Formats: sequence, structure tokens, C-alpha cells
Amino acid sequence: MIELPVINCLEPKCGACCMEQAFLPVSWWSSGAFGEADPNTLPEGLRVSLDVDRKRLMAGTVDAEGPCIWFDLATRQCKHYEFRPDVCKEEVIAGDEACLSWRKDYPPVRVGPTQ
Repeated sequence: MIELPVINCLEPKCGACCMEQAFLPVSWWSSGAFGEADPNTLPEGLRVSLDVDRKRLMAGTVDAEGPCIWFDLATRQCKHYEFRPDVCKEEVIAGDEACLSWRKDYPPVRVGPTQ
């Protein structure tokens, strides 16, 4: 078995796995793959936003590459963390091979004042 390093996604702020998932929330919303989550628990404004983004994606009016639409580049945090798709909760494993590969392309940064 390969020994993986212990990695903390919160300090320094990472988000490397979010950098190539532009429309993951829209795909999740459109597919109905909510797992145990009830889509009706999403705030109304968030449901409307997801529908608008889905239409933009389907129309090809936006680039599907790039950071997740819910990823805040300034804070390097998910804007809707409590409502994130199941794949973000269950499939993203800090320190696994995919994580380490993303971190090579998108190194974590320290956000905020330095001490």
C-alpha cells in the first residue's frame, strides 16, 4: 500500500480540486444526483442561480473550463460549502493521487494577513 502524506485542505487554503470543475454544481443540480440531500433545501436564490448557470452552459455561452463557479478565488473557499455536491464531500480525498496532482498545478496559498 502507498503511504499518502497527511494534507490539510484548510491551512494553507487549497481548493486545487476546485480549479478545473467549473460547472460541477450545475451538473450535479441538472442530473438530480443529490444523494441523501433534498434539493428543496437549497435556498431559492441558489436554485435560481443554478438554473441560470445550467442554461448558460447548455447554450455554450460560457467556458466550461476553469474554477468551480462556487469557488471564491479570493478566499479559496466554497461559497456554498454546506450545499456542495456529494462528490465534493465523498470523492475528494485530501492527499490522494488526484489531490497531489492538482496541487502540483494549483499550489495552495496563504490567504489573509501573515504573521
